[in-house]
Amino acid sequence: MHAVGEQRERWIDADAIAIGLHGAAGYNLANAAGAAATAHALGVPREAIVTALTEFDRDATLRALGHEIAAMAPDHVVLHDKPEYLRGRRPGEVPAILQQGLLEAGIATEAIEHAADELAAIACARAWTRPGDLVAVFAHTERTPVV
Repeated sequence: MHAVGEQRERWIDADAIAIGLHGAAGYNLANAAGAAATAHALGVPREAIVTALTEFDRDATLRALGHEIAAMAPDHVVLHDKPEYLRGRRPGEVPAILQQGLLEAGIATEAIEHAADELAAIACARAWTRPGDLVAVFAHTERTPVV
């Protein structure tokens, strides 16, 4: 909903916002509304805001993330699920889509590994790293054990 004074205009239905899980994830809808309001205040066009809200976490977006990771030319990538962030997807679905993006962007199949969770992914990385290697870890839930 966009409102200026007494004028109100519906920009998008809540069900169309992917991370809202059809209203089940109210906190995600509130975050999305805040992000949309901020983007609008910064001058981002309505169409771009609506597109971002409807396409967030879609397969194409995840494949594009795989392309971005591949652009960094990694020697090895370890993928895993984040059970707290499945957002209505089945276990294994997000890593599979990320792998598809990595493969599309030229990463060899043998350079991609799957792990059960964040800590297992770090253990995989430790097994193949050598002195001087750089390991990038995107830890969302296991921050303390990772550090």
